[in-house]
Amino acid sequence: MADFLAKANSFTVDTKMRQDDALIMSYMVDRTPTIIVNGKYRLTVDSAGGPDKLVELVKWLVAKESK
Repeated sequence: MADFLAKANSFTVDTKMRQDDALIMSYMVDRTPTIIVNGKYRLTVDSAGGPDKLVELVKWLVAKESK
């Protein structure tokens, strides 16, 4: 357990957490789930029109961005 805590409090983990916090702020994530596709599209269940539509929209955007 002490080894786990040492890793959790390490410089590497702290740096990664700070980077991820900055991304959350830059993407304006204000709820979960929020899905960001290729750094361009921010989607939530509400913005997509429901959970099923969210999955469809994410698949469509991923296919579009993969071209």
